[in-house]
Order: sequence, then C-alpha cells, then structure tokens
Amino acid sequence: MRYSVDSITDGKAVLEDENGGRTVIETSLLPEGVREGSVLQKSGEAFIPDAAFEKKRRRKLHSVLKRLSGRKTPEKQ
Repeated sequence: MRYSVDSITDGKAVLEDENGGRTVIETSLLPEGVREGSVLQKSGEAFIPDAAFEKKRRRKLHSVLKRLSGRKTPEKQ
C-alpha cells in the first residue's frame, strides 16, 4: 500500500493511505530525507520512498492547479 506524508511535527508523522485512512508513526521509522508530500510504499514493517510515483503525482497536481488557475499547461516532456 502507498502512503503520502501529510504532516511531520514533534517527532511524529501523519501518513495518509490510498483509501484516505490516517496513521500516526514515529519519524524514526521513516527513511532519511522524507518530507511532507513524500510518497512511501510499505514493505513488511519498513517504509520505502516511491520517487517515481511521487514525481508522477506532483506532475498531475501541477497540471490540475494550472488548469484551475486558467493558464495553459506546458507540453509533456
């Protein structure tokens, strides 16, 4: 299952799963470099960054925001 990091405060991270469920975990369980908005894949008890999915998701969100603001989106590269 994939999780996105919703927030990180006071040594705790709030993760949101694909179904909208939320889980609070200690930040010590997260890989180094994880930040709010990072996408993680759970493998056993470990969380692994899913950089490819995160990049795809950020591009999609960027496109939606541009469309909502009335500006044309750049061509896909």
